[in-house]
Amino acid sequence: RLYISAPDDFRRRSCQTVLRALAEDMASSMAPLLPHLAEDVWQNLPYVDERGAESVFLNGWSASGLDAESLEKANAATAGWGLVRSVRDDVNKALEL
Repeated sequence: RLYISAPDDFRRRSCQTVLRALAEDMASSMAPLLPHLAEDVWQNLPYVDERGAESVFLNGWSASGLDAESLEKANAATAGWGLVRSVRDDVNKALEL
């Protein structure tokens, strides 16, 4: 569909939209772990980002596809990490003694 459809065909444009979202989100997601690779991917995208970010690190996180319920679930899933971090800090202090 990407290569055989007309340039303005809905199927082709929808495929390009999905590939664009995947490329941007993948580059943003891997940036903390693989910063040079993520920046290289970002600099070689064949278009200018709609937010005009010159770097993957200036782009921020994508909020596409997140509704209020999904955001609540994500916040609830990350709420327990504060407890894990405090326990880790206590364990590290005890190990230092």
